[in-house]
Amino acid sequence: MGWAALLLLLPGAASLGAPRTRVTVEVRRALAVPPAAARRAWLDYTWATGGGLPVFVTREAGGRARTVWPAGLREVLDDPDDDGAARYRVSDVGPILAAGGVVAGTHRGEVAFAAAAGSGCELAWTVRFDAARFAPAWRAATAALVGAAADGLARRVAASASENSSPRWFDPLAEFALDEARPDPARLPLLLILPGLDGSAVTAWAQYPDLGRDYELRCLEIPPGDRSSWASLVAVVAGEVDRAAAARRVFVLGESMGAGLALAVGADRADRVAGLVLVSPATAWHETALGGARDALAALPAPLLAAVVALSGYQLFDGAQVATTLRRVATGERAPSLAGASREAYAWRVVRDLPRRLAAPAETIRHRLAWMAPTYAAAAPAALNALRSPLLLVAGTADLRTPAAAEATRIARDAPTRATVKLVEGAGHAGATDDRLDLRAAMADAFP
Repeated sequence: MGWAALLLLLPGAASLGAPRTRVTVEVRRALAVPPAAARRAWLDYTWATGGGLPVFVTREAGGRARTVWPAGLREVLDDPDDDGAARYRVSDVGPILAAGGVVAGTHRGEVAFAAAAGSGCELAWTVRFDAARFAPAWRAATAALVGAAADGLARRVAASASENSSPRWFDPLAEFALDEARPDPARLPLLLILPGLDGSAVTAWAQYPDLGRDYELRCLEIPPGDRSSWASLVAVVAGEVDRAAAARRVFVLGESMGAGLALAVGADRADRVAGLVLVSPATAWHETALGGARDALAALPAPLLAAVVALSGYQLFDGAQVATTLRRVATGERAPSLAGASREAYAWRVVRDLPRRLAAPAETIRHRLAWMAPTYAAAAPAALNALRSPLLLVAGTADLRTPAAAEATRIARDAPTRATVKLVEGAGHAGATDDRLDLRAAMADAFP
């Protein structure tokens, strides 16, 4: 229901109120997450997307200003105070509110989050403004809209709290039950594997059985419900490096966006990381049309953002990869690296689980787009100067998603350490780790 229609249905909409009546509305709700998480959810869901209301939100100024359509209401977030509340003001009431008597320059909102019993919190959302007429109607309309947004936020955080919404480490060969003899993992160097924007860390699954002969594999999964900041992800990986580095060599592999995360950790723990592997680095995605529109993408309504992500999926693949997949499906041919009953069973377990692991709702993508700016920064020449460990850079020559091959060559040139570049001829963004690459052999050459 639109704003104008809602006003017409409310009692008192046809009667004039006193000039410049002060309207104050306060809505309270119990939320199933701590205050800091509730504030992040309000910013990510309610502020960024409209929180499930029948509105369309466009954002600007790095997300701190938004316009709510069809009302044309422009709101700006104030600088945060130390109390953790979110405050905003209306810089333009728009034609509908102005015609209805809302006085420009008087509209303020505050969303406070107070710790409650257990691990939850209480939201207190207060809105104040002056109305030259229709004050009772505006009070009722505001209470209904803010109440509906608060209810939507409560449902959202309850659903997120019920999921595994924290990053976790897992051994992919144990996760997918590869039934073959393996060396004692504790006696091997450790390879930490960091995911791309999908958060799964399983896209290089075809390489894992052979890599498992030389390394203990530990993959970082970032679930769809997670709303970690970039800094917290760096801390998670750095902590894993710290726990293992005293006893053995630790290598870090990052794919796509994860390449930037690997670089950030490599710079932060320069004396503890033995080597970095960057696969299809997305550290120059901003140079593409899609990556250059990152802020516009983040401002899209969820259905449109999901559609753009789906339609751009063709950029992940390459012709040879698609042709090989179709031929293998038709003929029953198997990749040489997956030959044998145990590896074939492993492959089927991965393939059956891939759709679930790769699924990322629009709000998850919206949150993770904020990770791209620090991804670019981690590969800047000044940031690379902090590296001390050797690098292996892997990229496909037919990557349509990001200029990975050029970026791999550029990083190798700018890094102050030994760097090896391995280009996979004809491979796309998702094809650089298929069976056209022997990653185990490439790592053995790069890290003797």
